[in-house]
Amino acid sequence: MIADLEDVCDHLVLLGAGRVQVAGEIEAVLGGHRLLTGPRDLADRLPGSCAVVSSSLTDRQASLLVRCGEPVHDPRWSARPVGLEELVLAYMRRPDAIALPGPALAAVGEPDDRPARPGGVRVTWLAWRQHRGEVLYHLASRFWQFQTIEGGTYLLLAAALTAFAFWWTTRRVD
Repeated sequence: MIADLEDVCDHLVLLGAGRVQVAGEIEAVLGGHRLLTGPRDLADRLPGSCAVVSSSLTDRQASLLVRCGEPVHDPRWSARPVGLEELVLAYMRRPDAIALPGPALAAVGEPDDRPARPGGVRVTWLAWRQHRGEVLYHLASRFWQFQTIEGGTYLLLAAALTAFAFWWTTRRVD
């Protein structure tokens, strides 16, 4: 079923433990991951730009699914591209795998380096489609203030509708 996604979808978002692990176009996501096979003693000496998603170690050999921003040039490593199913299953096995950066608003044009509003967190995404979104979370100390305003609004609306229904009914009966 996962293999069919590559033919149908052009964008992939993988969530694990409540956070985005991978987000991007399928070709770009697959192009950024490789399966490295090499000596086990080299498994902890990968280039700094490589993040290990999953690993399979034997006494002499290491197979690592990694996300690398650049190719690994060490001839002791054999690198091959990964398939979509292999990639998705690796992330599903490790929901705590490193969350990977997705698109940023800076890709649209001018960088958005404004600080978040006081008491809020700005969450932006979909920059690759030139959408801009903003979510503002209010302070917990304002919770009851907002609950009172919302409750009062609904109470007034219910009272007004009840009065209108009573007026309408008595008018029709007379």
